[in-house]
Amino acid sequence: MSNLGMLHVIAKGLDYLLPEVVFVGGAVAELYASDAAASEVRPTNDVDCVIELFSYSKFAELENQLRNLKFVNDTESNVICRWDYAGIKVDIMPNDESILGFSNIWYKEGMSHTLLYSFDDGIQIRYFETAYFLASKFVALINRGGSDLRSSSDFEDIIYILDNRLNLISELKDSGTGVIASLNSFCKKLLQNGALEEVVACALPLNSEYGRVMQVIDIIKIISELNTMTGNKNIE
Repeated sequence: MSNLGMLHVIAKGLDYLLPEVVFVGGAVAELYASDAAASEVRPTNDVDCVIELFSYSKFAELENQLRNLKFVNDTESNVICRWDYAGIKVDIMPNDESILGFSNIWYKEGMSHTLLYSFDDGIQIRYFETAYFLASKFVALINRGGSDLRSSSDFEDIIYILDNRLNLISELKDSGTGVIASLNSFCKKLLQNGALEEVVACALPLNSEYGRVMQVIDIIKIISELNTMTGNKNIE
């Protein structure tokens, strides 16, 4: 099943909970591709969602609601927030780290900065604005070690968006100070990687031309300078 197909199945399954959920992770990466000639997206085996919760008791309540909607706890993975629905693995994570002891620092703020995607049947899902998706992916990359970018699915998703999101830079300039400062820092660290050309090439489609690799690296350079370049009212 395609990434969009999985998103649609999970969105339908969430039913009345859907408006409370924001979709994150690799399954939504292709939603950011605005280039008509966008490359094929990385297939993923699961779906990731974030939901706003304020206490563990609310998490327990959510579990009961999900079970009533035919979501089944995934007992094989030992991941407390992982479920199975219609044969699809789905992680439904609280945006507050204190509830389960883990989260992503950009999930909470990102939930207030979302875009909408509409399926043909009218079902709509929310997903992060581009800046927050990229920032959350950089954090996930670091949390998972990030030692070998050539084999990192998080890095591949980041490069996919840098390669396929038209008007990315102007879009980022309209984002908030904090998230741009974070992207600025991450990109500066990337530029210190002596094998950057190689790892970017590995994340792009096979046999991509050298010019395409350098175009992505140029975007990384621009993002690394956004704090000093932009005069946008949201960025001081």
